[in-house]
Amino acid sequence: MNKELVALSLAFFSSSHAFNLISFDGKPTKWGNSRINYIVDSRGSPDFSNGCDSDGPCETERTAIQKAFASWANVPGVNLTFGENRPQAISSTGYDGQNSITFVSENWGGLSFRPPAGALAVTITTYRLSDSQIVDADMHFNNQYFTWGVVNTASEQKSSRVVDIQNVAAHEIGHFLGLGHSSENYAESDMSLYLATMFFASGPGETFRRTLRADDIAAIQHLYPSSYVVTPVVDSIYPDEIDARTTGSATITIDGNYFLDKTTVLVARKSSKGDVVAKIINRTEHSLEVELSTYGLGTGDYDIIVANSPSAQDRIDKALAVTSYYTDDEDTGEYGNLNSGNGGGCVANPNSPQSLAQFILMFGLPFILFFPGRLQGVILRVRTQRNNYKKYN
Repeated sequence: MNKELVALSLAFFSSSHAFNLISFDGKPTKWGNSRINYIVDSRGSPDFSNGCDSDGPCETERTAIQKAFASWANVPGVNLTFGENRPQAISSTGYDGQNSITFVSENWGGLSFRPPAGALAVTITTYRLSDSQIVDADMHFNNQYFTWGVVNTASEQKSSRVVDIQNVAAHEIGHFLGLGHSSENYAESDMSLYLATMFFASGPGETFRRTLRADDIAAIQHLYPSSYVVTPVVDSIYPDEIDARTTGSATITIDGNYFLDKTTVLVARKSSKGDVVAKIINRTEHSLEVELSTYGLGTGDYDIIVANSPSAQDRIDKALAVTSYYTDDEDTGEYGNLNSGNGGGCVANPNSPQSLAQFILMFGLPFILFFPGRLQGVILRVRTQRNNYKKYN
């Protein structure tokens, strides 16, 4: 295996969308090949016996996962296919060139990335720092603290404990492919973002996120287009200065041409801290109105990247000057300083129909740095609210 430096992450219309990409200096993390193979641990979940869960028609874990992958592969205009390797017992995961899917029934908290007990699933993607190309991905289902099944009966839909494999796998595959969350707002009022597969919250008995929504579709069409995509042209950006000392967000207008429903706007930090993804709140072919969080931006000049795909983008150097209380120092040294960027976890959703159930966390890791041959350090920073795992009884 090539021993070059790699990094790990999970650990995103009518006139607006908010899909999130995990991106560094304008380069989103994505697979370099259109065909991606994976393998499911042959031991499966202990909640299944002879291919059946505890209730309803029999459907294996593998079948549920195959359906989840198919939901992404079948999006029109997307160049993606998935192949399943023959199942075998998987004793370990990591940067080994084998994209593994496992059900962890013991010592969940003892895994190398130290997931909390409330984490429903963890997907870790390994990518090269040089070009953000994904080279390995592993999905881990928490079978120590949660009960898994294929929700296909009324009793399972009302269950306070059975978690649907296909529903969660569809979300985790989004991370597997390089996506973040459509929204991380408990009180999200935009239903196109709330209903998206990549919304950050879920609950037992839920199945509607098996089906991709417009935001998910735009995201995957952006990352893996099957045909030529026109390059956007930026003529002007206003305002070109932001005082982050007086506001936590800013609205910016970008005028130009060839802005599509899968256009995304990135503010490049030129470091391993991760780009800032702006939310497009209004769009026409010639104009974008975007909302940008200034949280974490230090004083300095930032490039703005408007992209219709990873290879069709217009980058405006030093397009935005930010004044802050601190300096957003670029990384020093070869490997840099890693912090959480656009990755994140999926938390309990108090607005779910199962609001009386114990809610769950579909967890995605921020960024972890690996050096060739040995683990140098792990950074796991989860926002405060993500640590407040709650039970709704």
